[in-house]
Amino acid sequence: VSFLQEPSQAAVRLDVKRIVDHKAKTYKGSKSEQAALVINDPDSMHVFVFAARKDRDEWSGHIDNLLRVGSQWTISNIKIVDPSGVHLDQVSGRIVLLRLDLTRFGEQPQVGIPLMVKEGTTAQTCKAQIVKFVQDQDLLEMEGASLYRLVKTLLQRRQIKQEAHTLVEEIRGLYLDDFRKGQPADLSLKQATLEANNRLSSIAGQLSSRLGDEGVGAQLITAILERNIEKMRAVNEMEGLSKV
Repeated sequence: VSFLQEPSQAAVRLDVKRIVDHKAKTYKGSKSEQAALVINDPDSMHVFVFAARKDRDEWSGHIDNLLRVGSQWTISNIKIVDPSGVHLDQVSGRIVLLRLDLTRFGEQPQVGIPLMVKEGTTAQTCKAQIVKFVQDQDLLEMEGASLYRLVKTLLQRRQIKQEAHTLVEEIRGLYLDDFRKGQPADLSLKQATLEANNRLSSIAGQLSSRLGDEGVGAQLITAILERNIEKMRAVNEMEGLSKV
């Protein structure tokens, strides 16, 4: 038994990997109480006595964290990989691909562990996949939250980029002269202008649902496209009037 009454006494060096358990205890004397922390390893029991209970509780919390970190893997590095040049078995469609380096106390690091999430995955499905990945890799639970936020952000960026490109092409296609080329010959200029601008208004009403409203990027692109739509509507009206 190693017993430490005062901080001035010699320090005891403990191997975290050998700690079996630890308990916070309070010993009551005739005149006072002593806050103690009992740490057990396979060979002995170590009792540390603290002047204040809050100090004992703080150290107990530190040991909890050490044991948790020491027994599970943590993420030391994340690399975002372009999946276009990577051969992936049994995976179809576009994906977000990460490769993670993992560390655990006293063990060799694991390098390049893949995490793949398909584009178009719902938030609920994405979260469930991250939870399963954390469990399968025996990662610290707290790693799951930051990993989910990263994957969610990457998926949103991909979705916004692709959807923004599609929207730009749809808006360009509603320029009056181009729009009339695909319409029946008997459609009047006034009707064509009205129809093109009505479709532009419809696209404006879809921006929030198609781009989402989370993040500065989505809000900025939405504002730019709204302005482009208004400008295209004005151009169409000018074109219609100039050809009457």
